[in-house]
Amino acid sequence: MLSMSDALLLLGLVYLTIMWSSTLLAYRRNRLLPDDDPHKQKYSPLYIVITPAIPAILIPLFIFLLTVFSILFGVFLVVFATAMLIFRQVTLLKKLIEILVKIGDALLKITRLLLWPFYFILKAIFAPEQAP
Repeated sequence: MLSMSDALLLLGLVYLTIMWSSTLLAYRRNRLLPDDDPHKQKYSPLYIVITPAIPAILIPLFIFLLTVFSILFGVFLVVFATAMLIFRQVTLLKKLIEILVKIGDALLKITRLLLWPFYFILKAIFAPEQAP
């Protein structure tokens, strides 16, 4: 009979086998495509090693973001409904839109500043013929 640690080890080995075999097959199929094929991509062999970690990172991140956005949406609904009942004015909606636009502009600027250094790195990796 399998102990819990043996079962988890076996499950992990099955997971790694499925992830690596599917990635290797896709990598090999891509390498066999002719160079002029528009579906051919330039994949690094390092992607094969990294592939099993991607779902382990993305699933908790997705759950976290879904939870945060659900809470924020609930707060927004309560605040907006309360404000509409208290003030009963159309100008409140216009003011809310102005505030949301200012927040959106600030978020876009922050995102651009955070991703700007990675733009050139990603461009050099994924589009080396266009890099300076």
